[in-house]
Amino acid sequence: GEAYSPTSAILPRILDNISGLDIFIHDSSHWYHDMICDFETIWGKLNSGGIVLADDVHANNSFLDFAFPKSRKPYFASRIKSGYIGLLQK
Repeated sequence: GEAYSPTSAILPRILDNISGLDIFIHDSSHWYHDMICDFETIWGKLNSGGIVLADDVHANNSFLDFAFPKSRKPYFASRIKSGYIGLLQK
């Protein structure tokens, strides 16, 4: 079978061909390190006013730990089944 490849291993290659993003939706690995790496990787490509949406932000503190040093206010929406989706605007 194929080996597992976290998005942080492939995101930089994908982003090389993109000039800017208006929205990024994170719904891959919910390990703290993976989420922080993904957010940091896309932040430089996110256009001013762009949005980061992240699923399962209740899984760890990575979303808050990323947002606060950027001086951005995170928003949260409750999912119907359980958990939260986070929204952050650049």
